[in-house]
Order: sequence, then C-alpha cells, then structure tokens
Amino acid sequence: PTGLAWRDGTTRKLPDWIELHWPRKFTTGRIVLYSPTAAELHVLVEKQTGALQEVAQAKAPDKGPIQITLGPVQASTVRIVITKMRPGAGPFNVVHEVEAYER
Repeated sequence: PTGLAWRDGTTRKLPDWIELHWPRKFTTGRIVLYSPTAAELHVLVEKQTGALQEVAQAKAPDKGPIQITLGPVQASTVRIVITKMRPGAGPFNVVHEVEAYER
C-alpha cells in the first residue's frame, strides 16, 4: 500500500492486533475499520481494572469498511484483534484507518 497505514510484523500469523489510546474516556457506539485484509475481528476495551474485555465481534462485508456497532461503551483504550484474513489477502494485515464515533 501507499501512504500511511499500520501493517503487522508477522507474515500470515494470526491473531494480529492494533491498540488505540485516547487521553480521556469517551462513550462510543460505533467503530469503523478500513482494511483490505481483515476478514474477522474482535473489539476489546479497557475496563476500570485495567483488564481488556471483549465488547464486539465483526466480519468484513464483501466491499467497504468493517462497521462495528457497540453497546455503547466507555473507553480510553480500544484493541482490535484480527483473527482471520480475507482470502487472497496478505502476506500482512494492513489497516488504513480506524474511526471511533462518540455517542
């Protein structure tokens, strides 16, 4: 890919994850992931104890970004764990953009 993107560092080894941090907690109800390679993923948020808790799972549509609808949940840390790659994708997972919408 060209431009800015995150790419995992292991060839075809899953799971891969990307973690995002914000300076304050916010309530989110939707996350959008732009990835040409991710097929299935889990979304985890950091709880007050510091432990990560899964709050959603999603599968990629045939075309377009992966839309993830949440609770709503409060978070300042969100981890996206990619557990399956699209057929023919690779050899690395790539994420071009992650959007988290405040609710």
